[in-house]
Amino acid sequence: MASVLRVIQLPQISYLSTSASLGNRERYPFFLRTVPSDATQAQAILRLMNHFGWTHAGVVYSSEEYGVGGYRELVSRAHKYDVCFATPTHALAGHDPDETYRSVVEELFRGHFHVVVVFAVREVAVRLLKTVQLSGHQDRFLWLGSDGWTYNTPEDVAPVAEGAFGIQPLARSMPGFDEYFSGLTPQTNTRNPWFSEYWTLKDAPEYSRRHYRPGARSLDSEAQAKSNINLTEPYRHEPWLHFVRDAVMAFAHALHDMWEEECADQPGLCEAMAHSGHLHGHHLLQHLKKVSFTDLSNVTFRFDEQGSGPARYTVFNYQKVENYTYAWVPVGNYFNTTGARPELYLDSASVKYRRGALFPESSCGVPCGPGQEKVPLQDSCCWSCKDCQPYQYYNKTEYMCKDCMQCFKPDQEGRGCVPKEKKSIDYKSRWAITSLALASLGIFSTVLVGIIFWVHLETPVIKAASRELSYILLGGILFSFLMSFVIVAPPNIMSCGLTRFFLGFSYTLCYAAILTKTSRISRIFNSTHSSKSHKARYTSPWSQVVIVVMLVSVEVVINVCWLVLKPPSTKNLCDRATDYQIIICSGLDDYSYIVGLIYPLILVAFCTIYAIKTRKCPDGFNEARYIAFTSYTTCIIWLIFVPLYLSAGVTDDIRVVTLALSLSLGGFVQLGCLFFPKVHVVLFKPEKNTRDAVMTVNRNSIYARDSTYRKQGHDHHSAPAIFVLTGGQQNGGAPPAASSQPPQPVLRESPGRVNQVYMSTILSTHEDMDNL
Repeated sequence: MASVLRVIQLPQISYLSTSASLGNRERYPFFLRTVPSDATQAQAILRLMNHFGWTHAGVVYSSEEYGVGGYRELVSRAHKYDVCFATPTHALAGHDPDETYRSVVEELFRGHFHVVVVFAVREVAVRLLKTVQLSGHQDRFLWLGSDGWTYNTPEDVAPVAEGAFGIQPLARSMPGFDEYFSGLTPQTNTRNPWFSEYWTLKDAPEYSRRHYRPGARSLDSEAQAKSNINLTEPYRHEPWLHFVRDAVMAFAHALHDMWEEECADQPGLCEAMAHSGHLHGHHLLQHLKKVSFTDLSNVTFRFDEQGSGPARYTVFNYQKVENYTYAWVPVGNYFNTTGARPELYLDSASVKYRRGALFPESSCGVPCGPGQEKVPLQDSCCWSCKDCQPYQYYNKTEYMCKDCMQCFKPDQEGRGCVPKEKKSIDYKSRWAITSLALASLGIFSTVLVGIIFWVHLETPVIKAASRELSYILLGGILFSFLMSFVIVAPPNIMSCGLTRFFLGFSYTLCYAAILTKTSRISRIFNSTHSSKSHKARYTSPWSQVVIVVMLVSVEVVINVCWLVLKPPSTKNLCDRATDYQIIICSGLDDYSYIVGLIYPLILVAFCTIYAIKTRKCPDGFNEARYIAFTSYTTCIIWLIFVPLYLSAGVTDDIRVVTLALSLSLGGFVQLGCLFFPKVHVVLFKPEKNTRDAVMTVNRNSIYARDSTYRKQGHDHHSAPAIFVLTGGQQNGGAPPAASSQPPQPVLRESPGRVNQVYMSTILSTHEDMDNL
């Protein structure tokens, strides 16, 4: 009918059609109804199951539109109420053979549930109950029924249906209707052309049916007299009668609103409304959708977006009443008129099961606790519980454990995620204490070495160490130790900027000084002088300082550009294994920190090259082994540090401390290799702190030149001679008086032949050495 009326655009209001498919506004735009849709009836059934904790149930539905639509709504909304329907589900038709019904019942018995939802018409539901009764297991199931069959249940299946619940649209009695209807007769109700026929077929006595002639406007006097007796018999009007009243009231209010809008209080119908006696259906439909009035429940009635009435239901319980009869007893109500959370009111004291027994349980699997997810078993409705991982929370919408984001953790109930507590390494951490203690020891050692150098500043060993460059080197080492305090400090823009700048700057300062010193010694001792008057260029102390400044300025430019292009900032590092997030400086958690270390590594390589070139210099200047060891050790430290720093299994606070420890270890290596030997000579070997000892040529360092001399034909049979370049006076290495002229070198021959080639080089460079 809704399809036909759509063609002629005539609005229709149904008072009893509940099929969910009729809510399709594209297919049935002119269809309205005062009863709620089966979609909301399915929600009421599921809400009732949720109230009793029935999470596992079977389902049987009729195979026509009413049952299929209801089943579809049940299944689509079941997960929102923690309900699962067992598989397979069963569709039955009224014309199916008995064998089909028995097969369905046997399948239900094989299930592990005790509740069955029957969304079917009355014929299918009654045949199903009779089949269960014949099986001899009539107490096995509790039935949940739709409005299609729970309004009237035959007495012969009452023992099977006892305790069942039924959902019916909310029923209200119409005050005064019984009195009005009881006083109607064909004589007093002549305006209704169908009432006389209804009177004859429904309520008039047998006599009136024999004497009534179709089309006659009234009965004879004898028939009237007979009818008065029958109309006094008690009767019950239909429970859905108030839905008819709501439909009539909706049309009345819509027509009245049209009249007020189009006719401007003009008496009677106006042309703008009636259009020559014909109402426009689409115009009337717009007013119908907007009607609002108070119904018999003293509640405002209005159509929802799908054109259905408010979702209001009565919950019935099939019970044994007096005189050993059975009846559907109202025990509660279900409302969802606002679109918010549905409201279920159930009178627990009025609810009864079979013979006073407790209601059965129907679930397949124990309820999972907080932080647990359901793992489906063979039957999709059965499950086991599995704990969520420490970094997961339980998603109630999807019914499964979900990962929290990287910097979040599950809350105490495991139902959501909360941000992890922010944490940074502080001075109280055992790792910080270790690194700072090592750095403090390094600072003390560096300052002590600087003091010792200052006290013995004019001694040959300290002079040979290039005093200005040595203090620059000590400054770089001091920066390396001081960096530990900056790295361990709480991250902020200032500390992050200092870390990024001085991380490479401290190493650059150290190795720029080492490179300058080794380059100077190499140019002094390894240059091929054509005459004694020729001097190596740029060997003065201030020249060396200028060279160091120039080398260090390259690193300064690199770091400044790095800080400008990528300003210092902090970032949070999160690990699923921890309950907190570490705050660190950005750029220290990836490979970008290598930007500040590339240049120092280049200087380390050049230092190694020049250290090799100065390996044949006198002992006081020959630091090849120490510089090479320092360079190699520095490379090893960083090769160990980089994989450890980037390892996924290392916590972030250890990473920060590892960076600090690497700088401290590098400082100790430079102190130990380049300064401690000289400090040892100054403090504990004063006899070696002389000009003679400083200019001593190591035996191993002359082999190459001695071999050259032999090739020139000067063969000998004694061991190579070692010559020591001393002052003019044999005074044990004491420095000459300030007023005296610089002593000329005196060659003291040790046993063996003089390597004249090598000593000629020493003599030519002696004048350059005075600048040291």
